[in-house]
Amino acid sequence: MLGRSGTYERVATQRGSTFFHTSEARWSEVEQMCGVGKKGMWRINQAFLDQQIAAGKSFVLANNPITDGGYYFAKEVAYLAMKGVSYVVLK
Repeated sequence: MLGRSGTYERVATQRGSTFFHTSEARWSEVEQMCGVGKKGMWRINQAFLDQQIAAGKSFVLANNPITDGGYYFAKEVAYLAMKGVSYVVLK
């Protein structure tokens, strides 16, 4: 399950779907403490996506990526498209 923070976690939990979540406070803390910045944090996110792709998981979006995108969510959707991975958007 992918989507905007605050939505995808709730929907994934209700559906029993796999998701990656780090609180905004923790995300910022890791960015600063590890000195990885947005590029490093994206690599962590990308590794999760690669693991899910390799496991043959289906991707479901809790939000519409066109009307309700955010920085990492948009990058996730673009990454899936680049990899040729399809997804379903929940209505």
